[in-house]
Amino acid sequence: LNNVTHNCKSNDSKCYNTQILSEEKWGIMGMNNSKNVWFTNCTLNRIDAHRGITNLYVENTIIGVHGFTVAGQGNFYSKNITIEGADRIIKLRDDYGATWNGEMIFNGVDFMIQKNINQATFVLARNYQNWDYGYKSYFPNLFMNNITINTKAKNSNASRVNVLDLAFVDKMDRKNPNNLYYFNKIISISNLKFNNFKTQPSVYLFTDGFNNKQTNYLVSRYGGESSSASQVAVYTQNVNYNSNFSSKYNTKFKKASTTTVDGHINDMEKFFKNLKTKAGI
Repeated sequence: LNNVTHNCKSNDSKCYNTQILSEEKWGIMGMNNSKNVWFTNCTLNRIDAHRGITNLYVENTIIGVHGFTVAGQGNFYSKNITIEGADRIIKLRDDYGATWNGEMIFNGVDFMIQKNINQATFVLARNYQNWDYGYKSYFPNLFMNNITINTKAKNSNASRVNVLDLAFVDKMDRKNPNNLYYFNKIISISNLKFNNFKTQPSVYLFTDGFNNKQTNYLVSRYGGESSSASQVAVYTQNVNYNSNFSSKYNTKFKKASTTTVDGHINDMEKFFKNLKTKAGI
């Protein structure tokens, strides 16, 4: 399935779902082995890509109960979206190795927290390294910019925010490259805001999802033994998170003082503009 675009309005039943908080409703499309997909001005229960998607663009869209649930490669660009009813913005599908081999940008997210959510997560990834997926699994170059965590509930139960909730089952065969999880070069989180909270939740930059520790986990215990893992630069700006980065992290993740997020956003905008032109959309 190639070159699919949905440009929706509120009165367009094809892409408008009034039950975005319902667990019983399906996502907009399964998107197995899809390539070059655009969603703009939509209201959706979820966006779900099962067996991989290449190049996904989402703009001015409200996404409901499960947010994004994807695996794939290439470029992922999300611009000015609302996540409502989900406990995370995106889940990298664990049944396909929690892999996105490429770049992922979230530029403007209104993350609406419901009263029954205790922990909110930006990116959730589970890689079962005792299983051979048949390919290498990657964590993307990740840029998250201008993220607002909001709540309609006067007494929200949310007490914790996990920016990256990563967990890996130990490897059955460390010599098999398909049993490893590979990090790319950049993780950038900038401009995190809270609205309507009486008490601001605690923010954890990295969390061990399997052990559910209250402190950040040591990356060296799990995966990413690729040669590039030592080159991962982690940049934060206007993000007040718990714990001392330097004492909690292995040298595989290096704290960066600068980021090129604006340049990456501009390049991503140009990429999808050119892609649309070539596809005649």
